[in-house]
Amino acid sequence: MDIDEIERLSREFRAKIDATPKDQFSINMIFFPGSCGDTSLLLSRYLDEAGMGKFNYISARKGERTHAWLQSGKLIIDITVDQFPEFDDPCFVKQEHPWHDTWTAEDKGEANWQQMAGAQAYALASDYDIILNSETD
Repeated sequence: MDIDEIERLSREFRAKIDATPKDQFSINMIFFPGSCGDTSLLLSRYLDEAGMGKFNYISARKGERTHAWLQSGKLIIDITVDQFPEFDDPCFVKQEHPWHDTWTAEDKGEANWQQMAGAQAYALASDYDIILNSETD
């Protein structure tokens, strides 16, 4: 697993999201970076299409807060971590981290929104296409 390439692609995808006007997104993504679950699902597809393989979707809770990220073994990929005051860098791609360990996390299995049905799957497909067509500097 090429962690440097995963980080590069994760930063590239985050830049594309940041370059997309919020009014083009579905209702879920307008709250970005607070839409960590949908963002993780979209990033998983991007990484898979780039040949980086499959990642698991981690759903977590700490008190009343919820969060989500991708994981493969001990590798954590979190491109919405900057919604929390402890982080300035929007992209977190590292082997383990004590901050993520403070969450009660549940591994939901492979992050694959394409297996979903209905309005959420349609919204994610639409958002994914919009993000891919975003111009970055």
